[in-house]
Amino acid sequence: MHKLDLSFLSAFARKVRFSFLPDALEPDGYAAVPPKRGVYIFVSQDQKFVYPKGNSRVFYIGKSDNLRRRIREHSNKYLTVCEETQSDFFSRWEYGRYYYAKAFGCDAYYLPVSGVEESKDLESKIMECFYNRYKALPVGNGAFSYR
Repeated sequence: MHKLDLSFLSAFARKVRFSFLPDALEPDGYAAVPPKRGVYIFVSQDQKFVYPKGNSRVFYIGKSDNLRRRIREHSNKYLTVCEETQSDFFSRWEYGRYYYAKAFGCDAYYLPVSGVEESKDLESKIMECFYNRYKALPVGNGAFSYR
């Protein structure tokens, strides 16, 4: 487990209990994920990414109203990228997060929301913690879409 990869959450207001999910993007690697609202974090198995204020294996932070379904969707897109040919690469557009996962492996952490909290609100708090620590968004995320 990559315990240090979540050190950016040390300033997080509540006690954080993320569950670790190895090989999240492999077929059925997401089966243990509950079908609840929450946030997930993809981390590289092999690579630390360089950010302005340090290095981290985190390359994507996302949210969903159904964690299992959303991680399964990521898994399907990841598998598509893994099977693509060079002509597919030039004719089809996919998010960079899938290429990071293909190149460096992917594990995940996930955290269901508690109570009536919205997954978007939890994602915003976690993204803000990441940004405050590294002064950048994870390489697989877009511009400030979390605000």
